[in-house]
Amino acid sequence: MHKLRSYPAYFLFLLFFGLTSASFGQVHITAHVQLEGAPAYENQGFIFGVLHHPMHHLPDASDTTLQLTADALPAVLVVYDAPGGLHTSNHRTYRKFVVTEPEVTIRGTYSQVADWELSPSYPKQWVLDSMSHPHSQEQLYTLLREHPEVPEAIDGLYWTTFRGLDHEVAREIFERYSDESRRSWYGRKLEAILYPNAQRTVSLHHPFLDFEAVDAEGQMHRLSDFVGEKYVLLDFGSMGCGGCVLGVPTLAKIDSLYGDQIEVINVWTAPDRERWQRSVHQKWDGPITWQDWWDVSEQGFVEYDISRYPTFFIIDPDGLVKYSSAESVYNYSLLQAVEKLLVPPPPPTSIVVPAALRGE
Repeated sequence: MHKLRSYPAYFLFLLFFGLTSASFGQVHITAHVQLEGAPAYENQGFIFGVLHHPMHHLPDASDTTLQLTADALPAVLVVYDAPGGLHTSNHRTYRKFVVTEPEVTIRGTYSQVADWELSPSYPKQWVLDSMSHPHSQEQLYTLLREHPEVPEAIDGLYWTTFRGLDHEVAREIFERYSDESRRSWYGRKLEAILYPNAQRTVSLHHPFLDFEAVDAEGQMHRLSDFVGEKYVLLDFGSMGCGGCVLGVPTLAKIDSLYGDQIEVINVWTAPDRERWQRSVHQKWDGPITWQDWWDVSEQGFVEYDISRYPTFFIIDPDGLVKYSSAESVYNYSLLQAVEKLLVPPPPPTSIVVPAALRGE
């Protein structure tokens, strides 16, 4: 029996916002929600949505049609309990459904969420239900081992390993998963735990690691396309980080003063495009003249082992990391670091000492 530890609050935040691998392209899902009976309690409501995409609050789900978005099909549709509305923190995950078609119907009663049915149904919906509410740890390990093709299985294996699953057991299960699952956000994080000696790390005076992210117009960029001619400033930030939001004007200043010598690239993690853009413009109402990216799949955050926000890297034209820091930008340390690299020191001043003082 493997002992598991509880989730820290930060990881519960990640679970709620669904930081799973995604691409910028989207498919549309029409979901018909048809519930019978009376609400189980006063002000009972639900939140429906696909992981990593905007959620919809339904105070009355008796007969409603939702227009949802997903990165691809199959997708995982999540239903949360929402007694206080969309923006309160006391949500509970009621159900998760695997959606395989662009139009689905959910039927059931308000009081028996566990008995809701989705059609067309996913043949292994029972596996996802059992993973969400296993009878025992051994049952969960068996499900993760025998059903690696089920959406979210790699997520469950990551969290089970994080909570104490023996690494030898986890590695044996991990080897059963597809390359696509291993390349997902949770797959890469899990690989870093299970095979730490095989992971590349970013360190000073060593080459940068490449990744790709998307800009506000939906165009995909690779970091390597910007390395070579100028220095590159990488700023990794999160929508929930006050220092990241307050630091945007500093990035604007650096770009204005030294944009001809350094490429400023602000890389964000956010649950969806809207919250990413809201974070960018919260303390900055001017034009975005630098590179502003959304790392949808979290590839850059994994490659650069980002655990604090904001975190900065400066890469020289030869592709070597010359500076890294996870300090706040309040004290202008980032601007000073840029100027130290880009602005040559003044020449030494010659001091003429009078002959009398020299004892001549």
